[in-house]
Amino acid sequence: MDERTNLSKPVKLTGEVQDDAVQSAVSALLPAFLANRLGELETLQGLAEEQDWERLSEHAHRLSGVGLLYGFAEISRFGIELSQLTERHDRAATLARIQTYALWLRDTIAPG
Repeated sequence: MDERTNLSKPVKLTGEVQDDAVQSAVSALLPAFLANRLGELETLQGLAEEQDWERLSEHAHRLSGVGLLYGFAEISRFGIELSQLTERHDRAATLARIQTYALWLRDTIAPG
């Protein structure tokens, strides 16, 4: 099984925060969290098309953190990769990576 396949769903919180109430609260926030990620796709694409590397880098940094916060390693991976692409100022590769992320995100939200 491909490593990325396992990253499409949130992981269960572990350690001291495994309390069911905390897990339940985080789970209740997931639909809005994913809707926000879907909603920002147009912004990410626009910033890449405009080559606004500074603002795109800010979004990338935020994504790398919130992905882990909500248990989505793939979102964090995307944020890290996007950050690296912004440093290279590679418009074509950045737009391609955003498109790949968009497909993954849409499949995660509405599989099938």
